[in-house]
Amino acid sequence: MSTFSFDKKDVFSWSNCEEAQKYVGQEGYFGDTLEGLEAQIQRQNLLKLGRIDASDAICFHTLEQDELDFDTGSDECLFLPADKVKQPKPKRLRQFKDYAEFIRTVGSDLGDRLAIRRKELPIIHRVLIIEFHQGINTVGLGLCTYSYRELFEDYEWQDKEGNWQTFGVEE
Repeated sequence: MSTFSFDKKDVFSWSNCEEAQKYVGQEGYFGDTLEGLEAQIQRQNLLKLGRIDASDAICFHTLEQDELDFDTGSDECLFLPADKVKQPKPKRLRQFKDYAEFIRTVGSDLGDRLAIRRKELPIIHRVLIIEFHQGINTVGLGLCTYSYRELFEDYEWQDKEGNWQTFGVEE
């Protein structure tokens, strides 16, 4: 999962809610705790800031849709403007160079079982790693032989947690 991040200094609370007035009508993330705020960011649950009530610790009021004159949202004590959230940097991957990178990344060796699937198809194949060909950089999975390039471009493997991964390593 890509992870978004933010600086705590950019989060508005009751103590500095007056500074957030310039964000009324703009999108952001709301929460009661920093952990709750992080969860909303990871879900990309953007809501609009409707109004701020400095007389209460729960001072940020969200709006539903674009109607700035009618408060229909929820009330929260933390607000983070959307433009303060840092986008994750995409991982740059490349295909395996050799058998050692394959084993290190996939965590499986000759004789081990591995779940693979084509990226565009949901059909899972459980295959046995039967051979590696060093000179031509291929691996035998079940009855088929695949090049590292083919695995990188067209296939994914399932890790021990059940997540699907690309056949490659970070550059």
